[in-house]
Amino acid sequence: MSTVVSNVNFGGVSPTSPNLWHIAIRQLKRKDRDYLAGLGSGIEPDVVLAAVKTNEEECESKQWTILAGTSRTVKVRDIFEKIAKWIGKFVAVGDVAVQYDPTHAALPWAAVRFILQVSVNDLQRNLVIVEGVENITRLMARCCVYEKLYLTRKAAITDQLNRSMTELYISILIFLAKARRFYQRNSARHLMKSFTFVDKFLLLLSKMTSQEKSVEQYASLASDEYQASDFEHLSRDGAERFNRSRDFIQDLHLPVARNMAQIDSKVSFVYHTMDVKERQNLLESLSRHGVLQDTGSWFLQSDVLQTWYKSSASSILWLHGIPGSGKSKLVSMLVDCLNEDFVCGRNPRPAYFYCARNSSEKGRSDHREIICALLRQLSCLDDSEPILPPVNEYYDKKIKPGFPSTLPSLEEGVNLIISLTAYRPVTTIVIDALDECDLESRPDLFAALEDIVQQAPGLVKLLVSSRDDQDIVCHLKNCSNFEINAIQNQADSARFIDWKVHEVARAELLLGMAPLDLQNKIRMTLLDGAQGMFRWVELQIQVICSLKTSGLAEKRLGTLPRRLLQIDEDLYSTDFDQFDEEEKTISEYIFRLLLCCPKTMSAARFVETIARSSGDISLSKEIILQLTFNLVLHDTELDVFRFAHLSVRGYLEEKDFYIGKLDRRLVVKTCLSGLMDEHAE
Repeated sequence: MSTVVSNVNFGGVSPTSPNLWHIAIRQLKRKDRDYLAGLGSGIEPDVVLAAVKTNEEECESKQWTILAGTSRTVKVRDIFEKIAKWIGKFVAVGDVAVQYDPTHAALPWAAVRFILQVSVNDLQRNLVIVEGVENITRLMARCCVYEKLYLTRKAAITDQLNRSMTELYISILIFLAKARRFYQRNSARHLMKSFTFVDKFLLLLSKMTSQEKSVEQYASLASDEYQASDFEHLSRDGAERFNRSRDFIQDLHLPVARNMAQIDSKVSFVYHTMDVKERQNLLESLSRHGVLQDTGSWFLQSDVLQTWYKSSASSILWLHGIPGSGKSKLVSMLVDCLNEDFVCGRNPRPAYFYCARNSSEKGRSDHREIICALLRQLSCLDDSEPILPPVNEYYDKKIKPGFPSTLPSLEEGVNLIISLTAYRPVTTIVIDALDECDLESRPDLFAALEDIVQQAPGLVKLLVSSRDDQDIVCHLKNCSNFEINAIQNQADSARFIDWKVHEVARAELLLGMAPLDLQNKIRMTLLDGAQGMFRWVELQIQVICSLKTSGLAEKRLGTLPRRLLQIDEDLYSTDFDQFDEEEKTISEYIFRLLLCCPKTMSAARFVETIARSSGDISLSKEIILQLTFNLVLHDTELDVFRFAHLSVRGYLEEKDFYIGKLDRRLVVKTCLSGLMDEHAE
């Protein structure tokens, strides 16, 4: 069978393909061209790469860091490592593009080399320029592939992609020209003008970000058009080159995988020959609590999160919003993605913790145990890897000789985490629901986290989520933050409302006979009132489903409460009043036990305890849920009963009836019951 060869010059340099860098240079102002003149026209990226490698090694040996503002500690080595990898990817384009000539971008590479050479002498003042160069090298690598993949052929979208890339190249050259102008000024004027120039550089970087999005949009359209029209006519080699180029582009979109080789060399010689039991004893001595998992939702592609995740600065990102807005779900989605990065070998495994104010799990709100739980996760690079030296040394000194097996102090835990960051190219820590941490100990936790971010020798990324409690606002107001509001998650709210209404309309809402106009009215009313609160939507639908007629449902829609606590009150008072006296007594006992039980009980043990305290009646998980009208749920993963939302605990704690009955008799009774059961077993 003869091979069909397309007339498309895929991956090569078409005789008619314009050199976009030359076009961009011609469109510069004369003064910008003059500042770039004399840098040399024969500089190849390999030469720049060698210089960057030298800078990276120097930064590594000297452990250079820069404090940028109050919440960012920049690891200079990480910047040069990323620059080196972007240049390496630019050079690698030659492996996927035929007849590629790397000197077509010689002038910008010459400017990059010059800037990096002079910047290294004063990185504190030149930080914004060096970070800008890192971004520029990334863009040059990506656009180089787009040029060779899409601009060597004539297509409907080619002209738009051509123009958008040229505009981006012009901005890159202007940035490089102004950087050279900045360095050529004498030191006195250099210092006086530095603040003005920083603002100009930041504006240019912002402009490049917008232009990059335009390039990405047109490149995506070009890819779709290419596959729809010419892909089937490619030769086998051409198709393989296209697929390799497409994979190459996808790789460029991923965060840079920090270098693990140097970390592995630090660990390889310290493999500790512990048996399994001793290793488990060590880990148990660091934390008594496992890590809970949940699911999440959306904001992973936001500019704020991406900047925090990809930057070379140790920094804190604060995710905050109103109750019920889905903060924990977002955090869980992020943790899932971080774990996926770990599985794919792009970055080390993250450490994470979900705080909760729960009488049966007091450690989940204790600042010391939070730090120790993070320490436990960071004590080794992987479950199959050896325990890292700082933890081994602590164990040999404090635990192994026979001292009482207690958790490390807060100071010891913080110092160990700081030491462990040196064994990772990046340490990512995620803490959810910081507002659930004990109020009195929060200042100590804030101080501990700030010490880790600012003092760690390695790169640290810390994300915390919380409500807008005033003490948290005061501590985190200067950090990068992402506020969840009704505008940002409106689309998600609409999808969630559509799904919930569709689900309940099949059976629960008016016995599955709710007219379509009522369903649509429910959707519109909930969407208007949700204000980003998914929990608010769930509770409203639950109340509406309890009504028996369309008229009552429509009347309820006209008087929807705006606060979660008010909805909890409506659910409680409506359903509770329908119980007989025995059911009310059991329901109250369930709520009281969840409020004050000092120990987590399995669902089966919980049911047994309630049944025994109620006169040995017959109970089941389903009856427990029915008697708590969805204010309590059964966590199937952990097999425990818990409140459906934090607002439920808050609502019950505001009721004098429950606060007045939270005496020690219930606690003692529950504990004695548990001891008797254990003795019987």
